[in-house]
Amino acid sequence: MSIERAFILFVAILFSQISLANGLPLIDIQDLNGRYTHPAGSATASFWKVPDSAPLQNAQFSVFQEQDLFVFEGDAGLYELKGLPDSIVKMNSLNWKGSSFKSEASGLNLGIDSLTGSDESGLLLIKKFNFSCSGSSSRAETRDALFDVCLRNSLLKSALFDIYETDRSNTRTTLENLSMTVKNGKFNLSVRAKFDITANIKANGKIDYLKTNSGAELRIRLDKAKASFLNVTKKVFEAIEKEAAEGVRVERPYIIVELD
Repeated sequence: MSIERAFILFVAILFSQISLANGLPLIDIQDLNGRYTHPAGSATASFWKVPDSAPLQNAQFSVFQEQDLFVFEGDAGLYELKGLPDSIVKMNSLNWKGSSFKSEASGLNLGIDSLTGSDESGLLLIKKFNFSCSGSSSRAETRDALFDVCLRNSLLKSALFDIYETDRSNTRTTLENLSMTVKNGKFNLSVRAKFDITANIKANGKIDYLKTNSGAELRIRLDKAKASFLNVTKKVFEAIEKEAAEGVRVERPYIIVELD
């Protein structure tokens, strides 16, 4: 996997986590651990609180997949996990530890201690992933309010993001100490990347959330992406144009992500 594709996947993960809170204003899930091997798995949570239900300790779930989402079913009820990147949904095996998710009127926090996945094309490892945003919003709809808050003040960090592709080239890309901040719509990203060479990557730009006739969209204006002293902005656009996921398109200098 090239550094450009790794950058794309991290952006996809970031915004899929924001969309998790759509319609779920008050959630508190702690110490969620699980294992999935296609077509089924299991999960436990030390604490589980979602809207319109009493809090539950030591919740247990069966996990199975339906098309592009995962379903958690157990003594706390039935819940669907939507919006994950295809690269994770298509994994044959997943194992996650120390996960937590909390959202409320003032923002949200998502943490994953470790996530490992594998399929016929390769391996994926993520460690110490955290995304948080804080603030308040007067927007009436939950998703509108969350994007309003998170695009004003948010932080993403991950200690390790390791991808090993075995299907074609046996290539490995390792991203370390990734940090991405968003302040008043402007984002700055930095990461140490190891692939054919080792380089410090920096990117910046602006993100806007807009309502459309068909729903909503994110317009990500990528101003600059640099690998050490090399400008790779053009390569990022070319990589997305070549391998864009459904609902993602390029209108330079923008990367546009359609939201349901």
